[in-house]
Amino acid sequence: MKLTVGASESAMSSLLGKIGSLLAKEYTLISGVRSEIQYMNDELASMHAFLRKIGRAASAGATHDEQTKDWIEQVRDVAYDIEDCVADLAHRLGRQPRGEGLLVGLRRAWYAMTTLWARRDIAAKIVDLKNRAQDVGERRTRYGVQDPSRQHNSGRRQSGRTPHRPYTADHLQSPNPWLVGMTKPVGQEQAVANHGEWLAEARADQRVLAIVGFGGLGKTTMALELQRRFGEKFQSRATVQASQKLNLESLLRDILKQVMPQQEAERKGDARGGGAATAESRTDGMQRWTVKQLKEKLKTQLEQKRYFLLVDDVWSVSSWINIWESLPKNQNGSSIVVTTRFKSVANTCSHQQGRIHMLKPLSYEESKKLFFEIIQDQDPGETKNTTAKSKINKDEPQDTLGDDSKRTNESNDTQEDYRNTKKQSKNSREELSSNINGEESKSTEDSDEFVKLKEDIIRNCGGLPLAIVVVAGLLARRDLNNVSHWKTVKESLTSELDKNLNPEGVTQILNLCYNDLPADQKNCLLYLSIFPKGCSINRRRLTRRWIAEGFIVEKDGKTVEEVAEDTFNELISRNIARPVDHSRNGNVKACQVHDMILEYILFKSSEWNFITVVGGHWLTPTPSNKVRRLSLHSSNPEDARGKIETMNLSHVRSLTVFENLHQLPSYSLKSGILQVLDLEGCKSLNTSQLDKLCKMFHLKYLSLRRAYIKKLPAEIGKLQYLETLDIREADVVELPLSVGRLQKMVHLLGGNKSTRRALKFTEVIAKMTALQTLSGIEISKSSTPDLGSMHNLTKLKKLSILNIEDLHDNNQKMDQGAGNS
Repeated sequence: MKLTVGASESAMSSLLGKIGSLLAKEYTLISGVRSEIQYMNDELASMHAFLRKIGRAASAGATHDEQTKDWIEQVRDVAYDIEDCVADLAHRLGRQPRGEGLLVGLRRAWYAMTTLWARRDIAAKIVDLKNRAQDVGERRTRYGVQDPSRQHNSGRRQSGRTPHRPYTADHLQSPNPWLVGMTKPVGQEQAVANHGEWLAEARADQRVLAIVGFGGLGKTTMALELQRRFGEKFQSRATVQASQKLNLESLLRDILKQVMPQQEAERKGDARGGGAATAESRTDGMQRWTVKQLKEKLKTQLEQKRYFLLVDDVWSVSSWINIWESLPKNQNGSSIVVTTRFKSVANTCSHQQGRIHMLKPLSYEESKKLFFEIIQDQDPGETKNTTAKSKINKDEPQDTLGDDSKRTNESNDTQEDYRNTKKQSKNSREELSSNINGEESKSTEDSDEFVKLKEDIIRNCGGLPLAIVVVAGLLARRDLNNVSHWKTVKESLTSELDKNLNPEGVTQILNLCYNDLPADQKNCLLYLSIFPKGCSINRRRLTRRWIAEGFIVEKDGKTVEEVAEDTFNELISRNIARPVDHSRNGNVKACQVHDMILEYILFKSSEWNFITVVGGHWLTPTPSNKVRRLSLHSSNPEDARGKIETMNLSHVRSLTVFENLHQLPSYSLKSGILQVLDLEGCKSLNTSQLDKLCKMFHLKYLSLRRAYIKKLPAEIGKLQYLETLDIREADVVELPLSVGRLQKMVHLLGGNKSTRRALKFTEVIAKMTALQTLSGIEISKSSTPDLGSMHNLTKLKKLSILNIEDLHDNNQKMDQGAGNS
């Protein structure tokens, strides 16, 4: 059994630091339980050391029984509960008065009286948690949870086989910020051309192409390439995803959002003004339409048009029939491309003037070519970087004001790094290239062994592009000329995929890549399961959430932001996540996770109660214990409502909602230990729900981006731990006075680039002296008196100004005159 130890180990590491800090503080008024806190600290430290042993053994290929798995789950659960208690203690007891003198003495007496009940309640909880920690520690011995080192050595003696060595961070090469994942289909060039011409040719009938094959063969990649190359020959285009349990209403709504012309939206817009606002009004209205209304509207939009529709990942014949019967039928030469893992679905699609394209595994030669392309792309030369950067500069719009100098510095630093290592990289690549076929080796025997190793690894990937890319990404992070690294991977892979494509073979490869990650990076990888299938994950959004969750800590002299960036680049370099958008200097702005990798980490997260996803593409079991992190998707709202009603949400520390809050009970927004609340794009926030946010005293990350709100609650200043506030593309133009109390605020993000509505700069913003990022603000004549206070923002690294208005009337007239001339 493979164990997900990373989540437990990282949680324990974070907790030990908090308990140590708690012991350092002199909470004299709960001195009666200081011994219990110290005992918990010592017991958890021992558990942490034991967990690290288990983690190292699992990475080295050891297997463990159900009792070990159950014990680790208990350790993680009690660690989370202790962490919740520590957070509750810090909030309810606050700061104890310090100093000497009569006035301080009176303050202490008042503090003792007002916190009496809280202290008794917390003391009782601490004693209970200490007993639980003691029981968990004793349970390990009682039920025979073995020392992994002894168990592993015993297994080695019995099998007579030396296990493969786990990788260590010392062998890692620096992640490459220029790496771009595979975006073109491999070995399907002729098929794309033939099917594309068939779909796009002038004719009257409506055609369906079904692309069928095992997950990871490149079905979606091929379908997107067809759309990219031939989509412009159609009047309307849309791309939608089905799910394991089809939500027809959501699918039709997604199609309609993409095919409804903007002009109609503007005619139906509300009085708020602006194209963005009218588009929001249209989307909000669609949420209330029934399936019948959606079908009728879709028919009105597409009946007279030639349209191209891509329906990705259809799971059943009944799902396809429901989709087909809902689509408008016409004689304008429309085309539909369907991807599926099931031949029965493809056969049904072919009944409607259709074709079937069966994707097959790559040949050995194609696999070899892809494998070494991925490995060598890990270290591109300067010419390739310049070309890639030029292409990105041409395609990318300018981001924001105040960002150019930072981009320039980053770009110059990156290019300097490459120039400094150019000779070393070139020599390494030449040596790798010559060794691919065993040339120029020290001995023929060594050469033959190395070549055989590479051939076996490539064959064991079974011609599956996903497996090839992931394994190549794993190997490319090390010294490619070190035979031991190749042996380690070879010993970890079987010929399962080579004989037959099956989920078990893919899981084995993904397990290898997962176990190769350090514990903190394992958590960061599992965290990606929060996002829906096909979602474009913004880099900044992700890294700031990692920091708020406590997954990232300072190390090696780097700040948490720098460590988070390194972790993100690591996942990209390993081909676990694929870049989908770049900034002007070539850094990845957004990434996407392949369906099979997302499915793997989703079920791993669910199994260990790390993240709970409801209403998503895949059906996952309802957790039997407390929910810690909840992600609410919109693919299956009926499933979401039913599951949420049976869940224990009292210990939720992270809540993410996609699109709307309708299926979320109102009481779930009362969690006092919530640290991350991401409501980006939610359309149904009301005043009552906004006011509840002010009671979430431990919030560190709050996103209301693209939410329908015009102002923030007046008491938002109570969120004293808040580090990130994202209100971009909302209608908030001025912050309440209480935000000046947010002394831990690091990133304040506002404004709307589309409508040019900006956040008014006021003196209260300048009171948030920890700010490093301030974006989307407006400076006008009325804000001139407050500009002097901006000098207080001594930590500011990025300033983005959307509007500068009425500062100098004369200059404005001169600009207008110059424009007229």
